[in-house]
Amino acid sequence: MDHLSAREQHQIRYGLVWLAGSFALLLLILQVTLRFELGSSGMTLVRVGDLVVAYIFLTAARRARAAIAQRDLLPLPISTDLWAVGVFAAVSAAELVVTLVFKSQFPAASAVSALGKALLVFFAVRLRSRVLAREYSPTVRAVVLSPPATVAMSFLLVITAGWLLLSLPEASATGHSIGILDSLFTATSATCVTGLIVKDTPQDFSGFGLFIILLLIQLGGLGIMTLAGLFGVAMGQRVSMRQRMIVRDTLVAEDPHAAGRMLGLIALYAFIMEAVGATFLYLRWVIGGVAPLKAAWLAVFHSISAFCNAGFSLFSNSLEDYSADLSVNAIIAVLIVVGGIGAPVVLDILHHLRLRISGKRARLSLHSKLVLWTTAVLLLLGYMGFWLLEWNNLLAQRSILEGVCVTAFQSITPRTAGFNTVPMASLAEATKFLIVLLMFIGASPGSTGGGIKTATAAVVAAVGRAMIMGESKVHMFQRSLPEDVRHRAVGIVIVFGLSVLVWTFMLSISEGGAFIDILFEAMSAFGTVGLSTGVTSGLTPFGRLAIIVAMYMGRVGPLTLALAIAQRRQGTDFTYPGEPVMVG
Repeated sequence: MDHLSAREQHQIRYGLVWLAGSFALLLLILQVTLRFELGSSGMTLVRVGDLVVAYIFLTAARRARAAIAQRDLLPLPISTDLWAVGVFAAVSAAELVVTLVFKSQFPAASAVSALGKALLVFFAVRLRSRVLAREYSPTVRAVVLSPPATVAMSFLLVITAGWLLLSLPEASATGHSIGILDSLFTATSATCVTGLIVKDTPQDFSGFGLFIILLLIQLGGLGIMTLAGLFGVAMGQRVSMRQRMIVRDTLVAEDPHAAGRMLGLIALYAFIMEAVGATFLYLRWVIGGVAPLKAAWLAVFHSISAFCNAGFSLFSNSLEDYSADLSVNAIIAVLIVVGGIGAPVVLDILHHLRLRISGKRARLSLHSKLVLWTTAVLLLLGYMGFWLLEWNNLLAQRSILEGVCVTAFQSITPRTAGFNTVPMASLAEATKFLIVLLMFIGASPGSTGGGIKTATAAVVAAVGRAMIMGESKVHMFQRSLPEDVRHRAVGIVIVFGLSVLVWTFMLSISEGGAFIDILFEAMSAFGTVGLSTGVTSGLTPFGRLAIIVAMYMGRVGPLTLALAIAQRRQGTDFTYPGEPVMVG
């Protein structure tokens, strides 16, 4: 390579690093799919993969250590990557122990080991890429993923890991794999905290499979990058500027330098809420006669699923058996609201109360005011609309208490929660359309839910009012909205709305049934809600693939996905001559 220029040498080395990483990941995938069924040949293949993984990491670590010794690449953020050694050692040891205990290669242990090694390859390749980027930044930094692309790729990696694990026979209650497409659908629905299912969750999955689903829900609810940043903070690392930008883009944090503290508070808030909810649910079910161990499992699963707005349930008919149970309705509803309102708003409220108690002047941020007011208005409108539309239909044969519980719960669950206490198929068409509108708006920014978000809806409503009134500025709560915020809100609504229409059109072609049910299903998938009128269980393979893509795009976000794909272009300073156009 001596005859090559420095630019060409760096490009070749960079390509070889990613080529080797791709080869190692391919071997690890084969390790899961083959599950040692090829005897000695399969074992040889696995050991070759182990050697490739070890080589990739050792070379990356050696080069990084040399760079630090020379002090020419400082500060180099490699601590986040080096901790993967512990993961690799732990899963390899676990695989060895299970092999010795069961006297054979256990597929689940093999899968966990392979995923751990895949994680090691990912961090090692990223580490090597950072070193090369520092050595020759003009060439390499152009291909480093942007924050939106990193978020999208992170969710994709977790979905892939969940897909592989749920494809294993150990994840199925029957001991046979549920199939590639159904496992991919379930992994996507859990990671994207949607809740749409093509398999009966409590009947078709084993304890191992349910644990994987719960883990995917937790990871998807908090956000992959949020957890990664939290682990870094917990290990005493400084949050990198890259992580700060990601947190700012995904959590709407105004100060990027406060990302580390924000990550810790968000995770603490989530775990506390989930623990409190699980405690109350446990007491309810234990008092109701459920065995303590089973009650604990039910409480933990439903608490996490409710707080993360996932909608997965350990009951085949969701919560329909508890439609008149005031305690279960109240606990689940509170978890949905506190999970969907967004941790930044809750932290802002606590800060506001602390200042007020100490006698200092305090005011909520404009973001918090918009979220709280919009949430209250939507809950009230949803309650009144459901009661009026279903008074002579679904509520006709129910008691007053049950009617209040059902109406209140159904006004909350479309905010991307996915639980239901009544069958959605039995609702009137007008009620289904009302729920579609609520699902379109969804939860709040920085929360576990989807949709265009409450603050976005409030901003678009304010923009529309200003345009109708002929005002050039948009004011809300004695504050003016910046122009970029207005443009982003309108862009999100347009992209989100067009996406729902496209997916509705696609499902209308491939699936049968009433149009309102098809629209309901498409909106539920893209809004990561999880409510269904029964269309999902009978989807064709094409329809299932369409819903999978819709759930992923709805979770990543139309704007984030567009930013990840599109290249940034510099704005122009010139304008063309103006010319009026007839509108209206």
